[in-house]
Amino acid sequence: MKYLLTLTLLCIITTVSVFSQWKEINNGLNGGAVTSLIENKGVLYAGCAWGGLYVSKDSAITWQPIDSDLPKSRISSIAKSNGNLIATVGTTIYYSTDEGKHWSPSDSGNISIRSIAVIGDTVFATTWKQTGIYISTNKGVSWSLCSNQGLSNLDVREIGIYKTKLFAATYGGGMFMSSDFGEHWVERNNGMIDNKLVSLSV
Repeated sequence: MKYLLTLTLLCIITTVSVFSQWKEINNGLNGGAVTSLIENKGVLYAGCAWGGLYVSKDSAITWQPIDSDLPKSRISSIAKSNGNLIATVGTTIYYSTDEGKHWSPSDSGNISIRSIAVIGDTVFATTWKQTGIYISTNKGVSWSLCSNQGLSNLDVREIGIYKTKLFAATYGGGMFMSSDFGEHWVERNNGMIDNKLVSLSV
């Protein structure tokens, strides 16, 4: 299977060489632990645990805070849709059409969102309190639980999308893949050493 799945760390680091040491690249990042990271139009965006959104236009060498109208609270996830940015803060999803300068809230239906993934206007979400994957077809205004057949009651930590396939990193069950928008899931753990996954990047 040629899907590129890379487990991500909770801090922003880069390699000096393939088998060399890791180097911190936190210059300008003052928002605490990095909880979310996304690339959009060649620009990196980082959401932080203490609140605040940071941007880097030089491959993460330096970071600058974005003076936006997002609430100063933990940004749990960032995604992109058709060139626009989507961020989750608490139980609310926010949309930005101007590279993160201004944001519009969308009622997320009072589910505590952990991570999101987007295909067009369809948003998928994992939560902090509930199991399974949720889906919204109206930009987060309302949500419904996917059938989630094959995921059982697994703790889904993060989701990602490759083309039209949805991937779920679970803590205790490893990696799962869905080809039908979260209705059915199959295990994808061939070669995995540990099935306690906490993050993924697709």
